[in-house]
Amino acid sequence: MKLRDARLARFLSHGALAAKSGVSAATIKKIEYGLQRPWLDTCRKLADALGVDPGYIDEFRESQAQKMAKPQVTQ
Repeated sequence: MKLRDARLARFLSHGALAAKSGVSAATIKKIEYGLQRPWLDTCRKLADALGVDPGYIDEFRESQAQKMAKPQVTQ
């Protein structure tokens, strides 16, 4: 995950990103340290706060959301 890189590139502390995104600083730290995988909603909140694509935060979660959003064609 590139969350830490994006946060540091914007000179944000855990607390500042938490205030900007609405995600707790403790959760942000757990995601950065690989102790917790973010929910899709969390990825989107963090991405919005950092000005990046949600897939940048967690590529797996975003790819799953895109698959679910595509209409299924059955015959």
